[in-house]
Amino acid sequence: MISEMSFFVQMTLSIIGAFIGCWTPYFVVHLIHIWSEYKYFIPDSVYAFAETLALFNSAINPILYGCFNVHLKRGLIEVCCPLRVRQQVLLLMYVFNDK
Repeated sequence: MISEMSFFVQMTLSIIGAFIGCWTPYFVVHLIHIWSEYKYFIPDSVYAFAETLALFNSAINPILYGCFNVHLKRGLIEVCCPLRVRQQVLLLMYVFNDK
């Protein structure tokens, strides 16, 4: 029960952290521009970076959810490391057949 709770807390905090990290530059740049009544010149590259980072949040969310998904991790291990999976299966077969 406690490990499940800590798992969900970690997942939630990572998603909230990604949201804050991706959207903060966007809001800071726009609020500085608005609150200064457009007196400060902010380079277009800063705007582009802040907006790209904000949109990157949409791309990073599925990756974060995937990192916390046990079934996806197993599937990736099977695809990327087939020898490792084969060794684990052979080991399990040896352990269960030995009894």
